[in-house]
Amino acid sequence: MRLVQQYKHVIFFVGFLMVLQSCSNDKSQLLVRQWKLADIKQSSEVPAEMKDGIDKSVKALKDDMLLTYYADGTYSTQFHGEEIKGKWKLNMNSTTLTSKQDGGQPQEWDIKELTAKSFICETNLGKGIITYVWQSVK
Repeated sequence: MRLVQQYKHVIFFVGFLMVLQSCSNDKSQLLVRQWKLADIKQSSEVPAEMKDGIDKSVKALKDDMLLTYYADGTYSTQFHGEEIKGKWKLNMNSTTLTSKQDGGQPQEWDIKELTAKSFICETNLGKGIITYVWQSVK
C-alpha cells in the first residue's frame, strides 16, 4: 500500500497519457491510400485574361494527377508520366498536413475534410487560399 502511495503520481501520469492517446484524433490511416484530384478552387478572382489557361491546367491536373500517401510517411505524386516523391506527417489533431518534396521546402496544408473517400485540404500561396479536393481511387 505504501508503495502505491509513493508512486501514485506516476500511476496518475501514465493513466493520463493513456486517456490522451485514446482521445487523439489521428487520421493517418485515412490518408494512407491513393487519391485522384477532383477539383481545385481559388479564393481570389482569376483575371479574365488568365481564366482559359487556368481552366485548361486544372482540367489536365484533374485528368491525370494521382497522389499516394504511404504508411511509412512518404508520398508520391504522378502527373504526365513524371513522379515526385517526398515525406509527410500530420499534426497531433490531424488538422494540418506537412509535406516536403524531396529537395524542397516544407508546405503546410489545412485539412478541411478527411474520410476514406474524400480528402479536402487548403493552403495559402500568397495570393489567396487554394483548396484541393481529392477522391479516393479505391
